[in-house]
Amino acid sequence: MKRLLICLILIGGFATSAMASYFDTGWKEFKQPNGRTFIGRQQGDEYEYQFLTKQGFPFDKNSNDGYYYYAIGVKNHRYALSNLKVGIDVAVNIPKNLIVRTPI
Repeated sequence: MKRLLICLILIGGFATSAMASYFDTGWKEFKQPNGRTFIGRQQGDEYEYQFLTKQGFPFDKNSNDGYYYYAIGVKNHRYALSNLKVGIDVAVNIPKNLIVRTPI
């Protein structure tokens, strides 16, 4: 009986640790390299996430120049970025609420 109880506890512990952990940065200020700021958040888990502005537009940082750009889609499990900088350019033809899903 003790062994059964210990096995159930161990299995339950492993099952819990295998679940995705939700995170949410809450609304915070992001700063562009030129000093302009905007409000956004990152939320999700290990399997899907999104960066969103307060208006619901997806964005991500371009590692080449350090600017945050609006996303126009998802390609290869990453945001496909537009040429429009968040907080600087007007979000024209930008879809809302894109989610990036990572392969399991």
